[in-house]
Amino acid sequence: MAYAWEPTPQQVAIWVPWLTVDTTTPGSQTPSGTFTATTEPNTTHAQEHISQAALFVGAFAGTIPAALNPLAAAITALRAAIALALAYPRDDQEIRDYIAGLQAQYALDWKAFLIAVDDAGGDNPATASPVMYAPEPVPWGDWLL
Repeated sequence: MAYAWEPTPQQVAIWVPWLTVDTTTPGSQTPSGTFTATTEPNTTHAQEHISQAALFVGAFAGTIPAALNPLAAAITALRAAIALALAYPRDDQEIRDYIAGLQAQYALDWKAFLIAVDDAGGDNPATASPVMYAPEPVPWGDWLL
């Protein structure tokens, strides 16, 4: 885990339970609640997606105050779940609609998360800072006062 707030595979699995079904047991339809060696994706592949999502959130959110670690884990888990759902698609239209809903939810949650980071005093590089530009003063400007 690169960040203190990086989510666990279980925190990601709650968003995509159909990816935690045992794929080696014929007829299995029960989600395990986590990624294992018998799920598709397996633990290693899921962790790679989680780490990539954490890198994205960490890079674009900037310094995240410790008080917001649970929120950072939640937004990262949602982003990782979207990445996993897109990387391991199912043919069912209902699941594709669910993925679209997850993406919309992530967009809303991301905006709220950035506001929370700013309000908590975090260092968000995406937040624009006001910059003032003025022309160079003319040498005779003092005579005009």
